[in-house]
Amino acid sequence: RFVAGKAVKDMEKLDWGIDLYSPTIDTKVILLVFCIAIQNRLLAEIWDVKGAFLLVGIKQPGIYAKIDRFIADVLIELKPEWKKMQQIDGSLLVELEKAWYGTAAASALWHEEITGTLINKCGYVQHPLVSCLFYKDLENGKRGYIMLHVDDLCVMVPDDGAEKARVKKILTDCYGEMGIQDKN
Repeated sequence: RFVAGKAVKDMEKLDWGIDLYSPTIDTKVILLVFCIAIQNRLLAEIWDVKGAFLLVGIKQPGIYAKIDRFIADVLIELKPEWKKMQQIDGSLLVELEKAWYGTAAASALWHEEITGTLINKCGYVQHPLVSCLFYKDLENGKRGYIMLHVDDLCVMVPDDGAEKARVKKILTDCYGEMGIQDKN
C-alpha cells in the first residue's frame, strides 16, 4: 500500500493542496495494545471498510488518473458514451472526484475522515502521541480500543457485545457493511 510519509508531505503538498502525511500504527504499539486487550479479556476483531477511499471526496479539483486500455475497454462497454474520450493508446484520462486507491492523497483523506467519525460519532479519544490509536472509557469500568491501519480497524472491546454493536452500527451507517477479517 502506498502510504505517504514525511518526505512526500513537503514535496507534493503544493500539487494536492493538502498535507499528504498519513500515519500508520507502529508494531510496538500494536503489541502493547494487544497485551492490554489480553490482560483485560477484550474481544478483538479486524474490520475492513470496503472501498474506504472512494467514500471520501477529493478536496481540490484538477486531480487526474490514467486508466489503462484493458480496463478502459471494459468501462466503455458499460458506458459506450465514454468511447469519444478514449485516448490514442486506448486509455482514458479521468478527473477524480473521490480519493481513488493508489493516489497520493487517498490514505491521508481517509485517515482524516475516519478519525472525525471515531471521535465525533463514536465518542472515542485519539491518543495524543499515537494518532492511529483511539480509546474510550466504557460504563462497565473497562476501556475500548480502536487501532487504525489505512482502511482497517482493529476493534478491541469487552465481549459483552454492547460496545461492539454500538460502534459497528455507527460505522456501518456511515460507510456501509464492513468485512470482518479475523475473529478471536
